[in-house]
Amino acid sequence: MLRAAQPQGLLRVRLHGFAVRMVLPRLPGFLAHFPNFDLHIEIADEASDRPAKSADCIVRSGEPLETDNDLGMRPIALLD
Repeated sequence: MLRAAQPQGLLRVRLHGFAVRMVLPRLPGFLAHFPNFDLHIEIADEASDRPAKSADCIVRSGEPLETDNDLGMRPIALLD
């Protein structure tokens, strides 16, 4: 029987603002489920114009920046 391959490798995540408080508490559960990931977490006070090449995943709250046109984006939560 073939087993599904587990995702593995380095995952570079950049967190901004409110996303820090939403994501950091959930990391132990994520790593327990995906133990073959090595995480590099960058925390920033605000969204930057830094190229997306420096991160595999960017999590932040608020409206997209004008410079975000070349990024794939989707909402993951609604905040009231």
